[in-house]
Amino acid sequence: MCLFLGLFCNDQITVGGLIRGAKKVNFKYDIGIFNPVFESFQGNSTGKESSALLVGRGLISFGDLESENYTISHKVNYFGKRKGLSFAISGAMQGETDLFKRNYALGADFLLNFGSFNFDGEWSLLWRDGISKNTQTSFTVATNTGYLGMTYNILLENGYVIEPAIMWMQFNGETSTIGQSNAALVNSLSGKDHNLDVGVNLYFNPDFKLSLHYTLRSADAGAAGNGATVNNYFFEPEVGAIQRGDWLGLGLVTIF
Repeated sequence: MCLFLGLFCNDQITVGGLIRGAKKVNFKYDIGIFNPVFESFQGNSTGKESSALLVGRGLISFGDLESENYTISHKVNYFGKRKGLSFAISGAMQGETDLFKRNYALGADFLLNFGSFNFDGEWSLLWRDGISKNTQTSFTVATNTGYLGMTYNILLENGYVIEPAIMWMQFNGETSTIGQSNAALVNSLSGKDHNLDVGVNLYFNPDFKLSLHYTLRSADAGAAGNGATVNNYFFEPEVGAIQRGDWLGLGLVTIF
Protein backbone atom coordinates (compact mmCIF):
# COMPACT_ATOMS: atom_id res chain seq x y z
CA MET A 1 0.00 0.00 0.00
CA CYS A 2 1.38 3.41 -0.96
CA LEU A 3 0.26 6.85 0.17
CA PHE A 4 1.35 9.94 -1.77
CA LEU A 5 1.44 13.57 -0.75
CA GLY A 6 2.10 16.55 -3.00
CA LEU A 7 2.30 20.23 -2.06
CA PHE A 8 2.45 22.92 -4.72
CA CYS A 9 3.02 26.63 -4.12
CA ASN A 10 5.14 29.50 -5.42
CA ASP A 11 8.44 28.35 -3.96
CA GLN A 12 8.30 24.59 -3.41
CA ILE A 13 7.07 21.25 -4.72
CA THR A 14 7.25 18.21 -2.43
CA VAL A 15 6.21 14.62 -3.02
CA GLY A 16 6.40 11.73 -0.57
CA GLY A 17 5.08 8.26 0.04
CA LEU A 18 4.82 5.42 2.55
CA ILE A 19 5.12 1.84 1.26
CA ARG A 20 4.11 -0.96 3.59
CA GLY A 21 6.16 -4.09 2.97
CA ALA A 22 5.94 -7.65 4.19
CA LYS A 23 7.09 -8.84 7.63
CA LYS A 24 7.07 -5.32 9.07
CA VAL A 25 9.67 -3.96 6.66
CA ASN A 26 8.47 -0.59 5.40
CA PHE A 27 9.76 2.18 3.15
CA LYS A 28 9.22 5.92 2.98
CA TYR A 29 10.49 8.53 0.54
CA ASP A 30 10.46 12.32 0.26
CA ILE A 31 11.48 14.44 -2.75
CA GLY A 32 11.39 18.22 -2.87
CA ILE A 33 12.25 21.17 -5.10
CA PHE A 34 12.67 24.51 -3.33
CA ASN A 35 13.46 28.07 -4.38
CA PRO A 36 15.18 29.60 -1.32
CA VAL A 37 15.66 33.32 -0.76
CA PHE A 38 19.21 34.61 -0.22
CA GLU A 39 20.81 37.83 0.97
CA SER A 40 20.60 39.64 -2.36
CA PHE A 41 18.31 42.66 -2.64
CA GLN A 42 17.85 42.97 1.13
CA GLY A 43 16.98 39.31 1.62
CA ASN A 44 13.79 39.21 -0.45
CA SER A 45 15.10 37.62 -3.66
CA THR A 46 16.82 34.53 -4.97
CA GLY A 47 19.48 36.85 -6.41
CA LYS A 48 20.85 37.59 -9.86
CA GLU A 49 22.04 34.00 -10.15
CA SER A 50 19.41 31.50 -9.07
CA SER A 51 19.18 27.70 -8.91
CA ALA A 52 16.56 25.40 -7.46
CA LEU A 53 17.42 23.36 -4.37
CA LEU A 54 16.80 19.63 -4.89
CA VAL A 55 16.39 17.43 -1.81
CA GLY A 56 15.54 13.78 -1.24
CA ARG A 57 15.35 11.22 1.57
CA GLY A 58 14.73 7.48 1.57
CA LEU A 59 13.94 5.48 4.72
CA ILE A 60 13.63 1.81 5.59
CA SER A 61 12.11 0.71 8.90
CA PHE A 62 11.97 -2.64 10.66
CA GLY A 63 9.28 -3.44 13.17
CA ASP A 64 6.64 -0.91 14.12
CA LEU A 65 6.13 2.12 11.90
CA GLU A 66 7.12 5.61 13.03
CA SER A 67 3.61 6.64 12.02
CA GLU A 68 0.63 4.72 10.64
CA ASN A 69 0.14 7.43 8.02
CA TYR A 70 2.59 9.37 5.87
CA THR A 71 4.17 12.38 7.58
CA ILE A 72 7.30 14.45 6.95
CA SER A 73 8.29 14.31 10.63
CA HIS A 74 8.38 11.73 13.41
CA LYS A 75 8.48 11.48 17.18
CA VAL A 76 11.58 10.39 19.09
CA ASN A 77 9.93 9.10 22.26
CA TYR A 78 6.96 6.78 21.70
CA PHE A 79 6.67 5.98 25.43
CA GLY A 80 7.01 2.22 24.96
CA LYS A 81 4.42 1.95 22.17
CA ARG A 82 6.96 1.39 19.37
CA LYS A 83 9.48 -1.39 18.90
CA GLY A 84 11.31 -0.60 15.71
CA LEU A 85 14.43 0.61 13.94
CA SER A 86 14.49 3.19 11.14
CA PHE A 87 17.44 4.11 8.95
CA ALA A 88 17.47 6.82 6.30
CA ILE A 89 19.82 8.34 3.72
CA SER A 90 19.30 11.87 2.44
CA GLY A 91 20.89 14.26 0.00
CA ALA A 92 20.61 17.78 -1.39
CA MET A 93 22.10 19.73 -4.29
CA GLN A 94 21.90 23.27 -5.59
CA GLY A 95 23.61 24.96 -8.51
CA GLU A 96 25.03 28.47 -8.88
CA THR A 97 23.72 31.38 -6.80
CA ASP A 98 25.09 34.77 -5.83
CA LEU A 99 26.83 33.08 -2.87
CA PHE A 100 28.43 29.96 -4.38
CA LYS A 101 28.98 27.91 -7.53
CA ARG A 102 27.44 24.73 -6.10
CA ASN A 103 26.10 23.48 -2.77
CA TYR A 104 25.52 19.83 -1.91
CA ALA A 105 25.07 17.50 1.06
CA LEU A 106 24.84 13.84 1.99
CA GLY A 107 23.40 12.60 5.29
CA ALA A 108 22.22 9.59 7.25
CA ASP A 109 19.98 9.28 10.29
CA PHE A 110 18.46 6.54 12.45
CA LEU A 111 15.88 6.02 15.19
CA LEU A 112 15.67 3.03 17.52
CA ASN A 113 12.77 2.59 19.95
CA PHE A 114 12.62 -0.50 22.13
CA GLY A 115 10.44 -0.45 25.19
CA SER A 116 11.57 2.41 27.42
CA PHE A 117 14.83 2.93 25.48
CA ASN A 118 15.16 5.55 22.70
CA PHE A 119 18.32 6.08 20.63
CA ASP A 120 18.62 8.41 17.64
CA GLY A 121 21.24 10.25 15.64
CA GLU A 122 22.03 12.08 12.45
CA TRP A 123 25.18 12.95 10.52
CA SER A 124 25.56 15.23 7.50
CA LEU A 125 28.50 15.88 5.18
CA LEU A 126 28.33 19.33 3.54
CA TRP A 127 30.25 20.86 0.63
CA ARG A 128 30.15 24.28 -0.98
CA ASP A 129 32.08 25.21 -4.14
CA GLY A 130 33.23 28.72 -4.96
CA ILE A 131 35.72 30.74 -6.98
CA SER A 132 38.44 32.92 -5.47
CA LYS A 133 38.00 36.57 -6.44
CA ASN A 134 41.75 37.20 -6.40
CA THR A 135 43.10 34.17 -8.27
CA GLN A 136 39.91 33.08 -10.09
CA THR A 137 40.61 29.48 -9.01
CA SER A 138 37.89 27.14 -7.81
CA PHE A 139 37.78 25.72 -4.29
CA THR A 140 35.59 23.50 -2.10
CA VAL A 141 34.68 24.13 1.54
CA ALA A 142 33.88 20.93 3.47
CA THR A 143 32.06 20.64 6.80
CA ASN A 144 30.24 17.96 8.75
CA THR A 145 27.75 18.09 11.59
CA GLY A 146 25.57 15.72 13.58
CA TYR A 147 24.37 14.40 16.91
CA LEU A 148 23.73 11.25 18.94
CA GLY A 149 21.04 11.13 21.61
CA MET A 150 19.78 8.58 24.15
CA THR A 151 16.83 8.66 26.55
CA TYR A 152 15.11 6.20 28.88
CA ASN A 153 11.55 6.27 30.23
CA ILE A 154 10.98 5.68 33.94
CA LEU A 155 7.26 5.14 34.55
CA LEU A 156 5.78 6.55 37.77
CA GLU A 157 2.69 5.26 39.55
CA ASN A 158 0.73 8.45 38.84
CA GLY A 159 1.20 8.01 35.09
CA TYR A 160 3.95 10.60 34.82
CA VAL A 161 7.22 9.71 33.06
CA ILE A 162 10.76 10.71 34.07
CA GLU A 163 13.12 10.70 31.09
CA PRO A 164 16.89 10.97 31.68
CA ALA A 165 18.52 12.22 28.48
CA ILE A 166 21.98 12.73 27.04
CA MET A 167 22.97 14.18 23.66
CA TRP A 168 26.28 14.84 21.94
CA MET A 169 26.28 17.43 19.13
CA GLN A 170 29.14 18.72 17.03
CA PHE A 171 30.06 20.82 14.01
CA ASN A 172 33.42 20.46 12.25
CA GLY A 173 34.45 22.99 9.62
CA GLU A 174 37.58 24.34 7.98
CA THR A 175 40.30 25.38 10.45
CA SER A 176 43.22 26.42 8.22
CA THR A 177 43.85 30.01 7.12
CA ILE A 178 43.04 29.29 3.47
CA GLY A 179 40.09 27.05 4.30
CA GLN A 180 38.47 29.63 6.58
CA SER A 181 39.09 32.41 4.08
CA ASN A 182 37.34 30.35 1.41
CA ALA A 183 34.50 29.56 3.81
CA ALA A 184 33.91 33.28 4.37
CA LEU A 185 33.73 33.86 0.60
CA VAL A 186 30.82 31.41 0.25
CA ASN A 187 29.18 32.36 3.57
CA SER A 188 29.89 28.99 5.21
CA LEU A 189 30.57 28.36 8.90
CA SER A 190 34.06 27.17 9.87
CA GLY A 191 36.02 26.14 12.95
CA LYS A 192 34.55 23.67 15.45
CA ASP A 193 31.61 23.75 17.87
CA HIS A 194 30.92 20.84 20.27
CA ASN A 195 28.11 20.40 22.82
CA LEU A 196 27.26 17.78 25.43
CA ASP A 197 23.75 18.07 26.88
CA VAL A 198 22.75 16.10 29.99
CA GLY A 199 19.34 16.47 31.56
CA VAL A 200 16.05 15.06 32.72
CA ASN A 201 12.49 15.59 31.48
CA LEU A 202 9.33 15.10 33.52
CA TYR A 203 6.34 14.29 31.28
CA PHE A 204 2.91 15.00 32.71
CA ASN A 205 1.61 13.68 29.37
CA PRO A 206 3.31 13.18 25.98
CA ASP A 207 2.59 16.82 25.03
CA PHE A 208 3.46 18.53 28.35
CA LYS A 209 6.86 18.33 30.04
CA LEU A 210 9.17 20.07 32.50
CA SER A 211 12.88 19.97 31.61
CA LEU A 212 16.12 20.59 33.49
CA HIS A 213 19.31 20.37 31.39
CA TYR A 214 22.98 21.28 31.63
CA THR A 215 24.97 21.89 28.44
CA LEU A 216 28.76 21.85 28.22
CA ARG A 217 30.11 23.76 25.22
CA SER A 218 33.54 23.94 23.64
CA ALA A 219 34.82 25.30 20.34
CA ASP A 220 37.86 26.08 18.23
CA ALA A 221 38.05 29.20 16.05
CA GLY A 222 40.90 27.67 14.07
CA ALA A 223 43.41 29.93 12.36
CA ALA A 224 40.93 32.84 12.55
CA GLY A 225 41.81 33.23 16.24
CA ASN A 226 40.17 35.23 19.02
CA GLY A 227 37.39 37.62 18.04
CA ALA A 228 36.47 35.73 14.87
CA THR A 229 32.77 35.07 14.26
CA VAL A 230 33.29 31.85 12.33
CA ASN A 231 30.46 29.76 13.84
CA ASN A 232 27.55 29.92 16.29
CA TYR A 233 29.78 29.49 19.35
CA PHE A 234 31.57 32.75 18.56
CA PHE A 235 28.64 34.80 17.23
CA GLU A 236 25.32 36.14 18.52
CA PRO A 237 22.89 37.94 16.14
CA GLU A 238 22.67 41.68 16.88
CA VAL A 239 25.51 41.32 19.42
CA GLY A 240 28.52 40.23 17.39
CA ALA A 241 31.59 38.39 18.63
CA ILE A 242 31.14 36.38 21.84
CA GLN A 243 32.36 33.15 23.42
CA ARG A 244 29.51 30.99 24.68
CA GLY A 245 29.91 29.18 27.98
CA ASP A 246 28.16 26.26 29.64
CA TRP A 247 24.58 26.83 30.66
CA LEU A 248 21.89 25.42 32.93
CA GLY A 249 18.35 25.59 31.60
CA LEU A 250 14.90 24.99 33.07
CA GLY A 251 12.04 24.74 30.59
CA LEU A 252 8.32 24.07 30.37
CA VAL A 253 7.12 22.75 27.02
CA THR A 254 3.56 22.13 25.88
CA ILE A 255 2.19 21.19 22.46
CA PHE A 256 -1.31 22.18 21.45
